[in-house]
Amino acid sequence: MGQHRWDDRPGVRPDTRPDVRRWTARSCRRPAIDRRARSPIATLAAVFGAILAVVLVAGCAGLPTSGSPQVVRKVADQSIPAAPQGPDPGQQPEQIVREFIHASALTEYDTAGESFVVAREYLTPAAQKSWHADSSSTPIVVLSDDFSATPDPDNPGTVTVSGRQVGAVESDRSYRPVDSRDYQITVHLDKTDGQWRITDPPDSVLITRGDFSTALRSRTVYFLDATGRVVVPDIRYIPNSHNPELSANRLMDLLLRGPSKQLTGAARTQLGPGAELQSNVHIDSAGIAHVDLGGVDVTTPAARQALAAQVVWTLDPDVQQIAITVNGLPLNTAGAAGGSTTGPTASASNPDNPDNVYSLASGTVENFSPDAVPGSAQAVSDAYYIDSGVILRLSDGTPMWGSVGTGSVHVLSAALSAASGALAAVTRNPDGGQELLVGRPFDHQPAVTALKATTLTQPSFTRWGFAAWTVQNGATQPEVYQVTITSGAPTWSRVPVPGLAGLGPVTALTLSPDGVRVAVVAGGALYLGVISPTTDTPEDPSSASSSAPASGASGGPTGTSGSATGTAGASGGGGAAGGSSGTGGASGSGGAANADHHGMQITGLTVLRPDLTDVGPVTWEDSTTLLVGAKITGSTHRTVFEVSVDGQSEDAVTTSQVFGDVFGDVEAIASSNSDLPLLISFGGRIWQLQGGRLTGQWVPPDGRNWMTGTMPFYPN
Repeated sequence: MGQHRWDDRPGVRPDTRPDVRRWTARSCRRPAIDRRARSPIATLAAVFGAILAVVLVAGCAGLPTSGSPQVVRKVADQSIPAAPQGPDPGQQPEQIVREFIHASALTEYDTAGESFVVAREYLTPAAQKSWHADSSSTPIVVLSDDFSATPDPDNPGTVTVSGRQVGAVESDRSYRPVDSRDYQITVHLDKTDGQWRITDPPDSVLITRGDFSTALRSRTVYFLDATGRVVVPDIRYIPNSHNPELSANRLMDLLLRGPSKQLTGAARTQLGPGAELQSNVHIDSAGIAHVDLGGVDVTTPAARQALAAQVVWTLDPDVQQIAITVNGLPLNTAGAAGGSTTGPTASASNPDNPDNVYSLASGTVENFSPDAVPGSAQAVSDAYYIDSGVILRLSDGTPMWGSVGTGSVHVLSAALSAASGALAAVTRNPDGGQELLVGRPFDHQPAVTALKATTLTQPSFTRWGFAAWTVQNGATQPEVYQVTITSGAPTWSRVPVPGLAGLGPVTALTLSPDGVRVAVVAGGALYLGVISPTTDTPEDPSSASSSAPASGASGGPTGTSGSATGTAGASGGGGAAGGSSGTGGASGSGGAANADHHGMQITGLTVLRPDLTDVGPVTWEDSTTLLVGAKITGSTHRTVFEVSVDGQSEDAVTTSQVFGDVFGDVEAIASSNSDLPLLISFGGRIWQLQGGRLTGQWVPPDGRNWMTGTMPFYPN
């Protein structure tokens, strides 16, 4: 993709040039946010960990899942604290069961060879041997903290566990949100040496929501998008461990097992079905992790770079430097001279990485960032907002160039691509309908009409900035459309979304920074899906400019002709420029290059947080975090929540502002991939967050008394 020189365009006055800054993968990558609330069991675990830490050297350990890599070396259990003492003498069955559930969260005392060490103390000797719970693969049921353990008065040793299931951790260690539902299971106990012990522990591990962060820690495993040039985050949960080698091996095991179910069809991996670890990951005295792989394709530089990116992004930040070998040979020299996937040959050392040590500081790995603006162009970083139908720059109120800034059209919402500088704006037309205008205002390219409909949601740009997505007629017959913006007339294509029409009115759609996920608001609920290709043509700089949907397609956007308004015969042999009005699309053999779909679809729409209601605006903070305007039980107005992309964590952003609490429904949220302040609009005014997300305060931007306006947005 060519560079965009925002500062030296002819005809642009210095005082109207947008602020520019270099956006890099490093600057865009946010530090991990610790959202854990320490529960009593966590406090107890921390005390034992601090006081009783000892060094244990354990026996041989494999990666304990089906299809796991061959293990040829032992993993030492380093610095694992001594486990707390088991059940107190004389405890009753219901006490044993309750403490067993809480003890299941004390995974930091596990060894490489045994999972749930503390919880096993609550089982009979026979049950300890037969209970095959494995912290790497056994499904986990997450219960509400108010669960009950009720003894059966007629059957001593029988206890019923009842509560609400609020989540689940699947066998691949991904989290699955659950709409709160009743959960019940019966547990039996018997006496061993006069003490009650459990004889039939459940097949699934039970932990409470309050103990979740004690039992598991969030880690991100990285796969690849369809282009193979961007890593895609896949949040997983592994046991808390004091052994960095054990954690690294668990992460590599998950990486080798492939993407989670939610990413099926949307992400791929350079570590294919035959990939395996030749030995367990070893961390040397210099802190360098050594990863030796086999059965991988390293025959091209692109393949080697993609493999390194997946491994390094997955093991960081626990390990910052990784030496990667393939069948014992350095990755940076493997396969370059005709090597195969199983026996790479050595070649001259890579001058860019002579030591074969990879880290996020190395450009080839860092450039795979899911949050960085693609390419090497400088990106506009100014925030914008809308006032009286005009797009204005937030910093000084300067109108945007063109019709969207003069008032000749009435703008309702807009989006700006940081990668390409393209603008997409929804406007109100005189007949009461809405239009999607697209253009390049910083290149003085006028905005033209691409779609017409009764309603259109705020546009959202793809990662590369060559197309914008929107939902038309969301309240009656919702359909998702992609509008491709190239040097010629804009073209549209319908994006299939199975089941969308049955979810209720669709009011918002936004694409993730990595281009793989999509958040949708339908029926007042927040859904998350993935974008999976229906062909092998991913949207990237080369394909976006050269490929086009088939012409003459039918079923186009409501009320629009087959081509952009005012463009006749944009492609094809001089046929009709458009179909009829109403629901008709392009017709004949000519017209614009529009199509019923463009090689991609949205699949797997799932409610992300069932407890969030009356969901309004939604935007991406980064590739693993959403910012959502919504209500929860007991709230009277819509405020902002920070939600993890898997739905496991949810934090309320501060409601404090200079005039008291936020007193109206949040209408819009604007977040930047860099460190620019969070913006919202409510009550017809723009507000900026000053301070931290949880303890800060909403103030007028730049210290003003107030700023009237709506729909703030950053380029993204």
